[in-house]
Amino acid sequence: NWPWSDAEYRMIAQVIDNRTKVGLAHSANVDLRFFLRPPALPPTASSIEDDLKELLQSLPEDGLDACGRFFLRRALPKFITPKTETVWTHCEFGAEFLEPHPVERSLKQRYLLYLQVLLNHSKIPEHCRKIVRQHGLLALRRVYDDQAENRHIVYYIGKILANISLHEDLHRPLIEAGWLTIFAEWMKGNDLQLNLLATKALINLDRDYEAPSGVMLDGVYQYHPQCRTRSPAHVDIVFIPGLLGGPVWTWRQNDSSTARPFSKCWPKDWLAKDCPSARILTVEYDTNLSTWSTACPYDHAERTLRARSLILLNKLREAGVGERPIIWIGHSMGGLLIKSILAQSEAEQITKATKGIIFFSVPHRGSDMASWAADSTRKYILFPSVEVRELIRGSTELLRLHSLFKKVVSTYDISVLSFGEGLPLNISLRKNGVEWIQTLLVPPESSNPDIGTFKLMEDQNHLTICKPASRSSALYRNILSFIFD
Repeated sequence: NWPWSDAEYRMIAQVIDNRTKVGLAHSANVDLRFFLRPPALPPTASSIEDDLKELLQSLPEDGLDACGRFFLRRALPKFITPKTETVWTHCEFGAEFLEPHPVERSLKQRYLLYLQVLLNHSKIPEHCRKIVRQHGLLALRRVYDDQAENRHIVYYIGKILANISLHEDLHRPLIEAGWLTIFAEWMKGNDLQLNLLATKALINLDRDYEAPSGVMLDGVYQYHPQCRTRSPAHVDIVFIPGLLGGPVWTWRQNDSSTARPFSKCWPKDWLAKDCPSARILTVEYDTNLSTWSTACPYDHAERTLRARSLILLNKLREAGVGERPIIWIGHSMGGLLIKSILAQSEAEQITKATKGIIFFSVPHRGSDMASWAADSTRKYILFPSVEVRELIRGSTELLRLHSLFKKVVSTYDISVLSFGEGLPLNISLRKNGVEWIQTLLVPPESSNPDIGTFKLMEDQNHLTICKPASRSSALYRNILSFIFD
């Protein structure tokens, strides 16, 4: 910190240009006094909700996929009043719509619906520009100022802004609307999800920094480095979470651990310190156990392993993955996605760069629980999702994928370390938790790929196996040893 007064910091903040501001925001331990407070919003007689609806009505529908149009119909009154819910039922092959059924939504729920539509729009470059031209950055500021305590709403806003930050011609309005100051605050805060969103946006904004990052598309996050660094990255370590997982939830420290300080994300807190010359990335993607709970009934085709792996492959390539050696780390279905990525003919550069893979309880030959859910009787009650149906024990597709993967490992001399769960998991069969079963979700005969080294972790269940208890635990030491080898 410089020995300057608040007034001197304020004077500097008023004269530095946008490129310098971005560089400061993307620097470690920066003093927040370098950034002016976000500008006051212009007075308006309209409500925040009216502003959001007007913004959505001004955006074109061209380019939106089926899910984008689905959310749009739910959000805009010209299709369905925003205070009602579309109810739909299921047949064996997907969803069938019923007539709209009135269901009251709270204001916050309606905000989330509008933001979901905006998020879909923000994935289309020309729609991003339209959002900015229609004063969408100020509309988002109004929502943020009003709902700053609602983490779910703020996360949606952060994702939209990160997508807008991909476009260099939109950097100036993004900064002038006050969002750079907010990104700098998120970088300093304790909310890991906001921290990751700010890191992503700043990587996209910081075009003067010769980083190894490429650009961070929707669903790709960087755990390390989060700030500018003079040290080049020598390896990419890429984490792929499993079914219902995510960048934060999957990779936290074991909840039962007494080791302190507790890590909400061990790749960021521990691995970044032990492997400082690595770039550590992760991805996020939507999954569901049942089609009853899916947010959009039209994306079944995009939920297959092959389709999802192609989407992730393209996003990771844009982030520069493949330009240096790669170590993959996957939990459960995330491991299958790694295998599917490497089996794609389009992934030759990434496959050649792959040096090692760590699997945590990956169902190489399927899962008995998936088979149970997809049983000919239960499937008409549970309606297992595409993801679950692909995990059926002995699935032809899984066996075909494993055969391709073994050829890839042999051809490119890839090292493999696999961990299998040895502790049954308690699963409730009812919402009130009255009926329970204990089971290995992925038994050793499925988690052992018969390639490389396999370690059965007798004291770990399916959820805890990717959550080391501490930096000194046997599980974490095995991970480090594999990476360093």
